[in-house]
Amino acid sequence: DVTDYKAVDPQYGTMDDFRALVKECHDRGIRVIIDLPVNHTSTRHPWFLQAVESIQKRKFDSPYMDYYCFTETPSGNKYVKISGSPWHYEEQFAGGNMPDLNLDCPALKEEIRDIVTFWLTDVNVDGFRLDAVTSYYTGDLQKDVDFLNWLNTEAKKINSECYIVGEAWVGTD
Repeated sequence: DVTDYKAVDPQYGTMDDFRALVKECHDRGIRVIIDLPVNHTSTRHPWFLQAVESIQKRKFDSPYMDYYCFTETPSGNKYVKISGSPWHYEEQFAGGNMPDLNLDCPALKEEIRDIVTFWLTDVNVDGFRLDAVTSYYTGDLQKDVDFLNWLNTEAKKINSECYIVGEAWVGTD
């Protein structure tokens, strides 16, 4: 679960280690793609923590509230209650630790563009593996496709050779 979109998990080393790995791969003709889950974060991500704190204090002033799918009136079983509050957050994957991002939020889309730019230009990766692309807008495949087209267009503006592959489960056919 992502807690920082511009870092590697410390158990794998540092960003300098990763940059060196990418360079060594490129020197050998190997392209590098990384996992980029843009559909959810960890409940420990600073965006989520600040949004929840705003809800719990009943201030509702965090700019990150729009980054997630919060509601006081949940429908269905894809919502997790926020402790000490009547509010809930949407989560497609059960467990209470991966709140869904609101991919319709313009500020979040700017963050995603910035994240993609960072990895393609600063770290020099060659592309991305996207998580659960058919669950971005559960039940609305066209909105999934529209978002993916937007993301692909933005990535190709940064690096026309950017390779993107998505995990897409829509049936065995």
